[in-house]
Amino acid sequence: MSSESEWESERVGVSSLADVPARREHNRRFLKMLVAGFDEEDWLRAPADGLSNALWILGHLVWGRLVLLRRLGEELPEEAWESDFSIGSQAGGPQRIDAGELQDRFRSLGRLLADHLESLGEERLASPLEKPMPDGATTVAGLVRFMCFHEAYHIGQLGLLRRLNGKSGLA
Repeated sequence: MSSESEWESERVGVSSLADVPARREHNRRFLKMLVAGFDEEDWLRAPADGLSNALWILGHLVWGRLVLLRRLGEELPEEAWESDFSIGSQAGGPQRIDAGELQDRFRSLGRLLADHLESLGEERLASPLEKPMPDGATTVAGLVRFMCFHEAYHIGQLGLLRRLNGKSGLA
């Protein structure tokens, strides 16, 4: 049986991030479509007690991009609202940033991420992480791929919230 890092090298390959820009662009476009027509109530309505609302999910997506960029070496100052959307935070706390600003940050961080990823060489992509990602990824390339999955997962949640908010489906 092979270790996770061997699987990652064999199946994913450190240079196989060619699809990441297309995935990021898909995430950007899909996010835009899913939240089209959301009003403030839609952003703040949780589907049930203890579950995240759309604003928290969007903020968490932006937080994830900030974390990824920093882990890749980008020096970005911490923003006052970040802790409102980090792992373990709860929806419904102080609203220090609105949905429009978060959507703008998602787009601008996506452009910065694209530029940064283009500059990463094979050696950096193959470098090990201090601790594995939840999927077992152990390299910087694996981190990037996991964060693409992370975005798609949460964008899917926004799709469910869209329907729960009474909006039409996209199909």
